[in-house]
Amino acid sequence: LSTRSFNGGQQFVSPYQFHHPLVYQNNGPIEVHATTIICVRKGEDVVMCGDGQMTIGTVVAKPNGRKLRKLNNEKAVCGFAGAAADGIALVDLLEKKLSERDELRRACVETSRMWRTDKILRHLNAILIVADEKATYQLTGSGELVESDTGIMAIGSGGNFAEAAARALMDREDLSADDIAQKAMRIAGDMCIYTNHNTMKLKISKGVGIVEDTTGIQNKPE
Repeated sequence: LSTRSFNGGQQFVSPYQFHHPLVYQNNGPIEVHATTIICVRKGEDVVMCGDGQMTIGTVVAKPNGRKLRKLNNEKAVCGFAGAAADGIALVDLLEKKLSERDELRRACVETSRMWRTDKILRHLNAILIVADEKATYQLTGSGELVESDTGIMAIGSGGNFAEAAARALMDREDLSADDIAQKAMRIAGDMCIYTNHNTMKLKISKGVGIVEDTTGIQNKPE
């Protein structure tokens, strides 16, 4: 990593960012957009959806990125927003903690603690949503671990649009968690320029585990 000055301090940047100043302007922290991830919990089902757009600066780098992962022998699901390599590294760390604990909440606590305190991990730029049949959590690099109390949680540049849409639909008895998540993703894709309509989905049913997977990922990330 190289460094550059920002507000009197030093900021870490990758070699690509350092040699492409027109894409990564030196006028503030590097902003990572490029995604919407939403998790909806209703009835016996938990549905996590994510779009496929990956953006570098103002350029769409890939339309079908895979930002959802299966964890803990397909008992839990995870989605990340932010730098792809950082998100995958954090998902791998969380999976390691789950293999040691086999308890999602405890694994999230330990992952969040390491993410904040480790001198290398603290520079990883991503946000995670993790869910199993019991609870949904959001992890950030500042040490925050938030549990959803509404059954809905969303992150990324289109996260606010998706969550607002899902909340408005949550009281509709004729709509399942799957329906709500899909409609929320369509609205986010319509409103957020960093989100497309190439939606991928992981679905958990209580007592069964993952029952639907449209990510195309079998075991390890690409």
